[in-house]
Amino acid sequence: MSLEVYSRQSKAFQYDGYKINSEMREHINAEKSSSNVHKDRDTVNFSAEGRNMCYGFGVHDVKDRAKHTVVKPGIAPLFDTISRTLKTVREEKGSYDYSDIANACGYAYAKCFSEIEKKYVNSQDKYYNLDGTPCTKKQEIAWLDEAYEEKINWETANVRIAAGREQFLGHIPDISQKDIEEYEENIKNAKEQYIKQYQEKGTVKLQHLSFGQSSLLQKLSELMNM
Repeated sequence: MSLEVYSRQSKAFQYDGYKINSEMREHINAEKSSSNVHKDRDTVNFSAEGRNMCYGFGVHDVKDRAKHTVVKPGIAPLFDTISRTLKTVREEKGSYDYSDIANACGYAYAKCFSEIEKKYVNSQDKYYNLDGTPCTKKQEIAWLDEAYEEKINWETANVRIAAGREQFLGHIPDISQKDIEEYEENIKNAKEQYIKQYQEKGTVKLQHLSFGQSSLLQKLSELMNM
């Protein structure tokens, strides 16, 4: 074997099952390097594009959109405010009756209402629903109204259940639908009274407004706090 042939063979090495010499190796390394450069460049370009464009918005627009996205709250905010209010009343008075419940409902509604209004004071701020459509103050107040109706239904159902139980135990006479309707009206009136207070004074404070209680509601209040 000639020295030249031996030299070429000694420089050969395996690459994917094939023997290649040093010249081919240099060429392959150059190709690899070029490939990595292009790969990195593509990644950088994509990342830059991803930062600057996301669903048609720049990165700051996306953050702002997320910050101003409104999710329908359901009944939780209103119900939680009512619950906390009644807890405070119980701590102060030792107990609460159905008139206190009506006050708590009206107060909680007005408080949630005022928070919605404050959010929309700055006309420059835009809010959006999850589907990307604009969310308005009118829409959020409509959601609050729905939650309040749910609370009315919840409370009147509770009164019916409580009255039915006490009637079964012989503690009260027959249940009158008029008593249930009176309680329902009390909660509706409380909402109007507290909204009036907010619109006239610009603040929402818990009052001890007097709402008429039928003999049934008075008896249920006594039994509730025994």
